[in-house]
Amino acid sequence: MSAASEELRTFQLAVARAARIIDWQPSSLHLHAIAASIASGHVSSSRELARLVATTVPRTNFDLREGLDTSDLNTLLILARKLNTDVGG
Repeated sequence: MSAASEELRTFQLAVARAARIIDWQPSSLHLHAIAASIASGHVSSSRELARLVATTVPRTNFDLREGLDTSDLNTLLILARKLNTDVGG
């Protein structure tokens, strides 16, 4: 697995954890779009993250029983900025 693929996979897992996703099938284009939105500061709450994911990746299923830990959003922001920078964003 290439470093870029590994970073994308790490980001996908971080988004899934932060948004409490239980089932989704994002493409690399979906993940890059999500990363760009996060990196540009458009996500500051769990509600905004869930809305972004739901509108970007069709048929995403969420577990809405738990709240979001702010450390999840901070980690996600760091990963999104790195991923966005790596692709020239």
